[in-house]
Amino acid sequence: IVDDQSWKHLRGESVTIIGDCAEKMTELLSPLPDHWTIAPSTFPSASTMLTFLGPNLASVDVAYFEPFYLKDFVAEKSKKKYL
Repeated sequence: IVDDQSWKHLRGESVTIIGDCAEKMTELLSPLPDHWTIAPSTFPSASTMLTFLGPNLASVDVAYFEPFYLKDFVAEKSKKKYL
């Protein structure tokens, strides 16, 4: 549930409102700050979200990405006996 106080903490930030709710949000949160962007014809998909990331964010090559785990991975032989 969104009301006029829901996004109060984001008034100083750069915000982009997309999708079906963009027009409703402009009515509810008027007047909008100047640095907020309204894009009612943009819907969340991987191809359209890249335009909102900006050039300053680092991208990760997922082919060579190794996730960080808290514990080290240790491969062991299974101790379970199969029937």
